[in-house]
Amino acid sequence: MTLKDGSTYERVDWATTTDCSRGMSQELAELIEQGKPCARMTAALFTDADRRSQVTVSVLSIERVEDASRVFMWPPWTR
Repeated sequence: MTLKDGSTYERVDWATTTDCSRGMSQELAELIEQGKPCARMTAALFTDADRRSQVTVSVLSIERVEDASRVFMWPPWTR
């Protein structure tokens, strides 16, 4: 993957789980548990060519739109 500034990142690892709480804060896990459980969480680790910078991107799959909306409105993200 090449960013607009020309820096390149390579995916070095990824994982998928249906136990979403393992990859998030306790507060976020508790918020998600108020609705239907998270269907899946996928996380990928990217690093730059020199392996000095690492970025993890995580994607949650949530079954109901109402539950996803509650997560998007979670106060730490809306400040």
